[in-house]
This record gives sequence, structure tokens and C-alpha cells, in this order.
Amino acid sequence: MRLKTPLFLSIGFLMFLQPVFADSPITSTLFSKAYQHEKIVVEAFHNEGLLTENLMVYLADYDNPVAVKMALINQLGWDFKGKKNADIFLQYLKAKKGYTSKEDFLKKGLAHELLSMAYLMALDDYHNVDLAVKFVKKALASKPESYTFNIISALIHAQQIFNDSWCKVYWETHHVRLNHSLDMDMNKKAIEIIFDYMDIYKEYCK
Repeated sequence: MRLKTPLFLSIGFLMFLQPVFADSPITSTLFSKAYQHEKIVVEAFHNEGLLTENLMVYLADYDNPVAVKMALINQLGWDFKGKKNADIFLQYLKAKKGYTSKEDFLKKGLAHELLSMAYLMALDDYHNVDLAVKFVKKALASKPESYTFNIISALIHAQQIFNDSWCKVYWETHHVRLNHSLDMDMNKKAIEIIFDYMDIYKEYCK
């Protein structure tokens, strides 16, 4: 007869394996803390995780720094039960920019719009980021020189493979760190916050 592992031991073992319960690249890299001097990020903090028209105006403006846009989205945070910020932003862009559908937007969207959409999708449902990966790949193809585009792409890809290999999770962002040719358009404190978390996966590469 097979012996059954006591439930409390099973739970304890799983908690030992998991770096911290519910932690993941998307939910635990809170780099918006490095952008609290930006009024739009502070505004996002006071909106209970929901996009407002003013926040969307900022995201849609080509001239606003892409790192601040990502900090704004990061500040909105995630929800275990799922959020609809990506859908709200898509409806806004359809009304303001003339995109006819999600597919049309993926085909014609500007790089910074696609990156914002990808990150919003990932935060809306971090359990399923496959569509977010499609959007971020398209965004990065247009801005391969940008550190911000690369690191957001890496975080989303790391989330996608989170249950496959924690060593690969580590390398997704570490590859970005090793690329010294990138345009450093994200502030150093934000980068430190990202790697303070992502570097915990390094030990799984032994």
C-alpha cells in the first residue's frame, strides 16, 4: 500500500520551492516606486487600480516618456481575479485613433501603444499572458534599442515560462542587463527594483 504524504507536509514542501507565495515577475517587480516624483504615477496610485481617461491620454501621447508610461501601468497593479484595463484602453484607442479591432490594433498600432497594451494585459491576467506576448513582440520589433521595451518584454516572457523553468525566468531579464548597447531610458532605481526580485531565480541555474 502506498503511503500518502500528510497534507501539511505537501503544502510546506510547495512553499519551500516557491520563492514567496504568489510572487512572479509580473506581480513582484514594483518599479513604480522609483517614479513617485511623477505626478501621473501618483495619480494612478489614487485611482484604485483602474484606468481613467486622463491616464489613457497620457499613455496615448507619443511624446511622453515610455518608462513613465510603464511606471503608470505598474502603479495600477494587478488583481488575482482579473482586471479590464486592457479592454478599456483598447476602446479608448479605437475611439481616438480609429483602430477597428484588437487584430487591427496589433497590426497597425504604434510601438508605445502596443507596449502599453501588452503590459496592461499581463497585469490584468498574469495567469495567461500569451496574448500579451504577441503584443510585446510586435512592440519590441519596432523599438529594439530601448531598455524599457526590452525589460518589459523580458518580464512578460518570464511570466509566460514561470511554471517551466526558474533558471530561464532569470535569464529572460539577465539577458537585458548584459546588453550594454541599449538606450537606457529607464531610471536606475527602477532597474534595481526589478533585479532585486528577478535575481532570486539565479540560484536555480546551478
